Amino acid sequence: MVCFIFLIIPSIYFFNNFLYEIISAFFLSLGNLLISNFLINISFEKSNSEYLQVVYGGMLIRLAIILFFSLFMTMNGYFDTLSFFITFFIFYTMHQATEIIHWHRNLPIRKVTP
Repeated sequence: MVCFIFLIIPSIYFFNNFLYEIISAFFLSLGNLLISNFLINISFEKSNSEYLQVVYGGMLIRLAIILFFSLFMTMNGYFDTLSFFITFFIFYTMHQATEIIHWHRNLPIRKVTP
């Protein structure tokens, strides 16, 4: 986390032109993470098939929303394409790692109902 802070602060300072891309990519990825955790938590006590439907169905819907938002903002010139997608990839990777760590901690205690 400390390395991340030392990398992001200079990039914001030196790449002031890309500040909106960095902030938007962070919040888009963070929103994806929060919605994912919400879907996991509400389906945690459900049967295995319902759990998988909520998790994977939610993943498809979230990825479609991210795709349409990203394409809309870059194709209409609101964001610089390269800087937005690079920073989004970095934040998305970090948030996915956080999500996987959360799953590995909580899934072993999940009681599967038939």
